[in-house]
Amino acid sequence: MAQTVQEIYAPRPMAASGQVVAVGVAGGCGGFFCSTSGNVQLRDGPVGGNIIVATFPVTAGVFHALPFGFSNGLYAELNAGATGTFGIQ
Repeated sequence: MAQTVQEIYAPRPMAASGQVVAVGVAGGCGGFFCSTSGNVQLRDGPVGGNIIVATFPVTAGVFHALPFGFSNGLYAELNAGATGTFGIQ
């Protein structure tokens, strides 16, 4: 019998650029639910860390799937007015 796969993420609301997950912590990002349109870029580690996802546009009311892992914390750069909530594992 097939089993249901359930993905559950911890919400991390963001209204400005900042550390989504503390430096030194590994994990995964499931996605970003956008509240206000703008641009997002993700980095492994602190500000200035390795780029995981280059800058891309986000649209209000849209869930943007971001199935990426990180090994040294997660830093999000929110630009052009972007706000929303990240789903973190």
